[in-house]
Amino acid sequence: MCKLKFILTLIQNTNKFNQFKQIINQKVLQNKSKKYYQIYLMNKFFIALTILGLCAAANFKCTTEMKANKFCTREYMPVCGIKMAEQGSSKYSSIKTTYGNKCTACAEEGVEFYAEGSCEEYPKNATFCHPEAHLSKICTRELFPTCGLFDSSIICAKGPCGSNFNNKCMACVNKQVSYFLAGYCDHKYKY
Repeated sequence: MCKLKFILTLIQNTNKFNQFKQIINQKVLQNKSKKYYQIYLMNKFFIALTILGLCAAANFKCTTEMKANKFCTREYMPVCGIKMAEQGSSKYSSIKTTYGNKCTACAEEGVEFYAEGSCEEYPKNATFCHPEAHLSKICTRELFPTCGLFDSSIICAKGPCGSNFNNKCMACVNKQVSYFLAGYCDHKYKY
């Protein structure tokens, strides 16, 4: 999940950034220099772009190290562990189980990836996109109306928000789509 507050806090607490910000603010206030003000604005712009670039769907792949770990803490930060369907594509799955934390989820046999929050926070018929599904370069042109839903870090007027896609491949290729539902997005779904 894109934790904007965490990222902003990290950037603001970086000494170099704070020092640079103070120097530029002093130069702008003292000289009212257009050049320094432009540099200041440009740096703010690049920081904003960096933050937006870090935003992606909130599905995380279990690493080899996480799968091998058999000793997990008992902290409760629930995740929805997702196992791959045996007969389906390797990019989509709907076999979900809530675990106490990401360590216990990934240590479980067959769990490939997880989404933040308990499975009960998502629609029962939600199918999660594999974290690597966005790497697909080619999608079929089949028409299988799909409502691709974004994770909770994406801010919209009425959440959770999503977009209509022609099929599940096209939905999961979008880096911001965390999961999808069959059919077009409309108000009949109780997200």
